[in-house]
Amino acid sequence: MNANNSTDFTFTCFSVSINSVEEYLNNLSKKMKHKTLTQKEERNVDIVLEEINRLKKSKAELIKLRRFPYVAFFYSALSDSNKTIMVSNLDDGWITLSNVISRELKCEYYFFSSTDDNIPEPGNYFKYVSNGLPKRVVYSIKDGSRWVFHAEGNSLLFEDQQHYTQKLIKKRLTKQILIDYCKKLGLLIEDRDFWKSAGVGLYHRMGAC
Repeated sequence: MNANNSTDFTFTCFSVSINSVEEYLNNLSKKMKHKTLTQKEERNVDIVLEEINRLKKSKAELIKLRRFPYVAFFYSALSDSNKTIMVSNLDDGWITLSNVISRELKCEYYFFSSTDDNIPEPGNYFKYVSNGLPKRVVYSIKDGSRWVFHAEGNSLLFEDQQHYTQKLIKKRLTKQILIDYCKKLGLLIEDRDFWKSAGVGLYHRMGAC
């Protein structure tokens, strides 16, 4: 995957190693017994993203059949093995799981999402959470026929406030702005190495088989 060539991207970046995440998820699976599954998998991230997109597209049908699973894949990117990247089939990136991991591991995470303008409710979104508590949320989304911009929490060092004064609301937070913010954080999402695992990843699933 290459963010610059893709119509959308959604991911979470944790400030801890994948080993810490693995230990927590294994303990979580033991507590929840048959409700969750966590296992190591040496998988191509592109293939994982394809599977996730297929699940998203068939979400409505699978929900009717009560067969829609919550799926997440964790990996250390080749570009920075000290952080853990998470991708999920949930539109919000499985934010509840991210919050729990952040709280239990006492770490921070950044969530970035940019969707195709051709879908019914497109938008661009980023969130910063520390120890399970949201510190900053900024988004520009289309709600019905109009675009809505929202910013909450203290501005972060990498943000450019001039973007948020654009007259056209949809221009206040765009895909390119998110890519630039990621670069400032050292998340080189235009680099294919960001979307490649530095080793074995973690597959976590909750719900239907």
